[in-house]
Amino acid sequence: MTRSISIFVPLKCIENPSYLIPPGTYTLGLHRWSKSGRLVPILQNVPASPEYPSYAGDTKGFRTGILIHNGTREEHSHGCLLAPQSVIDSLVTLIQSTHEKVTITIQ
Repeated sequence: MTRSISIFVPLKCIENPSYLIPPGTYTLGLHRWSKSGRLVPILQNVPASPEYPSYAGDTKGFRTGILIHNGTREEHSHGCLLAPQSVIDSLVTLIQSTHEKVTITIQ
């Protein structure tokens, strides 16, 4: 049986308006971010469309490389979500510690 853990806590993330992520619920995985060498959450199966252009490219109709990493201004992101480091660390711990699917909903 597959269950999921969904994050419903309102969280203010910074997003570059030129590369908005379509509203939806996405599975989170882990990725080692090349800029810091740290593990960060990565959104999976984000659809690519003309309405929501992709900076990192798309593969078979999906955007790739959408991370949740730290930053304080829109310019720090080219399609990723920016959040405080404490939130990122909590998400990484949650993803690592559970055998359930962890999802995030973007509205």
